[in-house]
Order: sequence, then structure tokens, then C-alpha cells
Amino acid sequence: MDYDRFLNKELTGVPESPLSELARKSQHFKDAISLGRGEPDFDMPDFLKDAVTTALKANQTHYAPAGSVPGLDEAIAAKLEKENGISVDAKSGVVVGAGSSPVLQAAIAALLNPGEEIMLMDPTYMMYIPAVRTLHGRCNFVPVFEENNFAPTKEDLEKRYTKKTKALLINSPCNPTGGVFTKAEVEEIADFAVEKDLIVISDEIYEYIVYDGAKHYSIAALDGLGERTITVNGFSKAYAMTGLRVGYAAGPSELMKQIFKFNYFGHICACVPSMYAALEGLRNPKSRAFVAKQVKEYDRRRKFIVKKLNDIGLATRMPQGAFYAFARCDPFDRNSYSFVNRILDETHVVATPGSAFGPHGEGFVRFSYATKYEQIEEAMERIDKLLACE
Repeated sequence: MDYDRFLNKELTGVPESPLSELARKSQHFKDAISLGRGEPDFDMPDFLKDAVTTALKANQTHYAPAGSVPGLDEAIAAKLEKENGISVDAKSGVVVGAGSSPVLQAAIAALLNPGEEIMLMDPTYMMYIPAVRTLHGRCNFVPVFEENNFAPTKEDLEKRYTKKTKALLINSPCNPTGGVFTKAEVEEIADFAVEKDLIVISDEIYEYIVYDGAKHYSIAALDGLGERTITVNGFSKAYAMTGLRVGYAAGPSELMKQIFKFNYFGHICACVPSMYAALEGLRNPKSRAFVAKQVKEYDRRRKFIVKKLNDIGLATRMPQGAFYAFARCDPFDRNSYSFVNRILDETHVVATPGSAFGPHGEGFVRFSYATKYEQIEEAMERIDKLLACE
């Protein structure tokens, strides 16, 4: 039977994620080391596990009314006001969903009509691309450059703007580059958005994971940007609860109303016990210490892996945030996909090709250091032995 005529042409045109492809391939190697996945290797802290257990024992296993558990929307709004300088209506300006990716997809769905564009910084987080394309929107890639900290300038944005551009999507601290936008860079993006009358989607999932005095700035906190910004965040990276799937979007009530509809029609609500863990994370002062402990260890790994990659010949800029090293592989192979497959085949180390993050990511490889220090050491030793003779 010919199924092509039944299928979404945009979806069939999107290749499989290299992460899933390489992870599946790595299962053939008993000694495989993954530096591919962007997932904390820390266990969720006990006080958050206790919140899940308490919710289960209290039979909090039914749908959440209005998509969220009591107090969570208010706690998110309070956090945004206190920590980010963002004011939203707790009753109508927050949408909670099953992870930040689904609510980000809901935001894209609420904004785009077929053929309209979202500007994506290139390299960009790989999941943004299929999210836009499968909703029949168009990705307008804005090349960003290593020498500019992988941040877009107003000139970069101006060059790519078209009349079909509806919004721009930013991610700082950034996956895959590890870049963190300065206040001046955020202000430049804001000025462009106001001039062109665009909506901004700001993915701030790595906001707490910064190094060397770098600071995260929320664009929605700037004058005039609150009314045109959708801030997306979640609990997976900070609280090491990736499998519990809780994220949120916050912004103007009129936009949130439409985002809520798409989110609700898609999955009604996030897992209820998971939402109680998220609420506990926002309220419990132990959360800060847990995050700080993770960042301290990420910093140790960051310094080691970047030095080793540079020693090996994979030129790597020191990341200021998140937990990724974005290394140049072009001295060894201009094709990042073939390079990471060779690395996997010959050293059993999983990495992610830069081409997965947009056209301008070619020539780079992303190494995640969200894994044990000893495994990173072993992975670097294997790659060094492979490439030493080249």
C-alpha cells in the first residue's frame, strides 16, 4: 500500500533526530559512552521525590483542573516577577504543559499560519526546526558566529527579515553553543523586534546554568517587550527531573489563551504528581543549593573537556552556559555527520553532529558534559588516540 499520499509531507520531509539514531546505534557497543544527550546525570533530589510520593498517596492522580495543580501558576508568576523581572497574570498569563518542548510547540502553533516564518538563530536547538516545519511554518535561519559569542547582531537579523516573518525564537543560555547573551545583545534583539513588530519566543530552560560571572537576562523584562514576549521554561534541567515532564509558557493573556487551547487539545495537562514536584521545587529553599551543586560540577567538567578538545585539535570556545561544548571538527572532516559516526564506530563515543542544529552548524560537533567526569575522561582519551595520527 502506498502510504505517502496519507502522510504529512512536512513530517516525512524531516529526518530522524541524530540523537535517537546514534543512541540506537550505540546500543551495539557494551562500552559506549554518550556525550550526546542533553540530560542532567544527577538524580532528582529527595525532597522533590517526596512531593511526588505525597501527591500519589493523596490520590492526586486525576486530570488537573484548568491544566495545572492549585498554586503552581501563582508560584511560576511569583518566580518570574522576583527572579526575572517579568510581570504576568497568574490566572491567565501562565500555561503549564508536559515539558517545555510541548508548550513551545503550542506557542508556535498559536502564532503561525501556513507559510509564515519564525527566525531561528543558526546554530539553533534542533527540536525547533521540526516544530516549525510540521506546523507548516517556515524556518528563517539567521547565521550567528563564533566570534560574536554565537549571538545575533541587529544587522544579522535585518539581513534575514522578510515580510513573512512573524516571530523570532531565542535561546540563552544556548543549546548547542553554550553562549549566553549579554544585556546589550538582548537589548539589540529587543530593538529589532519592536521595530519590525515581531513576537519573541524566549526559551530560558538553562537560565541557572551559567559560569564565570555570566548573567542571564530575560528579554520580557525590558521596556515594551513584556507585551510581545512568550517566555518558555521548565523544571527538567534545573531540578534533574527530565522524565517527569513539566514546563511552562508565560506572557500576555491574549496570547496565552490560544497557547492554552493548543496545549490542552494536545495532552490536557502534564502529569499531576510531577506538577506537585515542580511546585515544591519553586517553594523549597533547598532547590537553590541543589542547582548550585550541579553547576559547580558542570563547571569542573566544562573546564576539563574544553581543554582536552582543544589539545586534541577540535577547536572549542569556552561555553558560558548550559552543559555543551561546541567543537570544530572541520580540520578532520568537513561533514559533521560522518565525523560523529566515525567517532562512534571507532571509539564508541556518542556525540551530536553540528548539522543537526541548522545549516550553519555544519563543521561543528556538540559534546554534552552532563555525564560523569570519569566517563568524559575516558571518552576524550579514546578520541585523542583515534585522531592523534592525523
